[in-house]
Amino acid sequence: NGQLSTVFVAVTSSPTAAFHTQPPSLTMGAEWEKGLCGCCSVKDCGCDCCCKVYCGAPCIFGKAMEDAGLGSCFPCCLALECFPVCTLAYMRCQMAKKYEIEESAVMSVLFGCCCPGCTYFQLVNQVLVKEGTTWDCCGTKASGAPENEGMER
Repeated sequence: NGQLSTVFVAVTSSPTAAFHTQPPSLTMGAEWEKGLCGCCSVKDCGCDCCCKVYCGAPCIFGKAMEDAGLGSCFPCCLALECFPVCTLAYMRCQMAKKYEIEESAVMSVLFGCCCPGCTYFQLVNQVLVKEGTTWDCCGTKASGAPENEGMER
């Protein structure tokens, strides 16, 4: 059937050997939280986040990369503004490595070059989900309970 298999030979005290056939391990690395075209299903996103991205995409990206531990906010923001395709391709490679996503560097570069808008949303969404953050005005913030949680009754 075209499937590769591995044969293990176990030597026993009997004159015959036991043969065991086992398919190769097909364990894959992690996957992206949303597919490349999942920009309409980004975590906590709606009309509000679209307005925020329109007004402050580089700052949101910079803060998300800082939250992921992949760089400081201002340099990442500046890099996205000055060299968007290179920055997205590089950060996609770094993020795939950090979150153990099985993706070649060539594919990361192709996605960053050919689909920069979708790559942007995929990267930001990955950080929002993995780091437990949500959208903020021109950035991201820790998601969780409302700030007025300790209010007196």
